[in-house]
Amino acid sequence: MRLKYFGRNRKLKKAVRIANQIFNDDLLYEKIKEHQQFDNTGLTNAEISNIIYNFSLEVRIKGYWWPFGVANASTGSYSLIKVNTGKLRRTNKSIVNTIAHEYVHSVDFWYKKSINSNELLFTHVDNENNGEEDNTAPWAIGSIVKDMVD
Repeated sequence: MRLKYFGRNRKLKKAVRIANQIFNDDLLYEKIKEHQQFDNTGLTNAEISNIIYNFSLEVRIKGYWWPFGVANASTGSYSLIKVNTGKLRRTNKSIVNTIAHEYVHSVDFWYKKSINSNELLFTHVDNENNGEEDNTAPWAIGSIVKDMVD
């Protein structure tokens, strides 16, 4: 289990369980490698896939309530993802997509630190995505994971 959630929100608990199943499935890493080259990175998809696959630290999921906010979730470190429980009135696929997107950020934060970089290496440019960032690693991998949800 890579992602840990200790809260009581059933919808979030289920989405975390599904995300863990997918991140433990070798098929995901093959799909990442086969995807067209991600934008906004100097790394290959195979390198990013291997970095995520080999990331072994636990990432804690913490819920917070802010129904008026814009963000579904946020990540500021490799050990914590904050999910806005006020934004869970959507499908499990969509919630799992958000968790996967933020998990990619967590891994990127860890990788940045592990190689003593000053910058994230496979992220998007900003938090305003109108389609132009769909092929960055967080958005694309979130979409791949969403498509793997039953």
